[in-house]
Amino acid sequence: MTARGSYTLAMLLVSTCDPPGQAPDASPSPEPDAALIADAGVDATPPEPPCTAQLAAGDHHFTLELGGLRRTYRVHVPRGLPEGMRAPLLLNLHPSVLNGVGQALFSGMNGPADERGVIVAYPDGIEGSWNAGSCCGRAARDQVDDVGFMREMIADLSHRGCIERRRVYATGHSNGAHLAHRLACEAPELIAAIAPASGVLRVPLEACREGQPVPVLQFHGTEDSMVEFSDAGATVDTWVARDGCTDPPREIYRQGVVRCMAHDACRAGSKVVFCVAEGGGHCWPGSRWCPVGAPIRDIDGNHYMLDFFDQFALP
Repeated sequence: MTARGSYTLAMLLVSTCDPPGQAPDASPSPEPDAALIADAGVDATPPEPPCTAQLAAGDHHFTLELGGLRRTYRVHVPRGLPEGMRAPLLLNLHPSVLNGVGQALFSGMNGPADERGVIVAYPDGIEGSWNAGSCCGRAARDQVDDVGFMREMIADLSHRGCIERRRVYATGHSNGAHLAHRLACEAPELIAAIAPASGVLRVPLEACREGQPVPVLQFHGTEDSMVEFSDAGATVDTWVARDGCTDPPREIYRQGVVRCMAHDACRAGSKVVFCVAEGGGHCWPGSRWCPVGAPIRDIDGNHYMLDFFDQFALP
């Protein structure tokens, strides 16, 4: 069986499972470098006023009609959110052939999000695919407006619950990571920061909107047979240029096979961080299971990206 075939089979098996309440075990990892957190780039603008609607703790399923298509998404709300207080929102985007429920299981994000008071949305692509530009599946073939879907979903959630619109973030794996990059490129006014895993920018740079720079935390394995490591390096270079970073990369994390390098001197307090797993495959960082290649266990990817997101808000 080819690597792609084994990946598809593994993903289909995952997609039949229910999402977990806890994150998968991961090797303990050091805290992010203090200097990375010091220059947060978050202004002192007062928060949005308290809201009156709040989704109950637990999991919810919602439907939207957009462009003649019925779009669906799931939302996980942590317990113990203060009544009337707005919470950050994380868009967690599944890879090809998976769906929102499968991504909740695959990423194990619900547990860490509960600890941090972050609401997580798990949208569903069209036939398991997202239109990230030159990829992937039916969504790209039919030019489905998935950026528009993300806009409508954020607006819909803002009416249903207490979402802090200045703190909307995106992560994802593979095809979902491609879409996270596209969101940051084409909708920088929506997304405060992104942390894609095993995905790259699949739209031309000229498609990116001018405006607020978007902080980026990129995870990638050097032996990823599905998305070339060299393409990830080129994507990071694109964000370094777009965010106006003027400093050379400096090491902020090293454990086992994982090394993270950061550009800190970027426009408007933005940052670009590249976490590389030597020998790592097409994986979710921190998970003990990897669909293709060697797992990336030497970093707790979920907590690391939540630490990264916590530094940034839209102006």
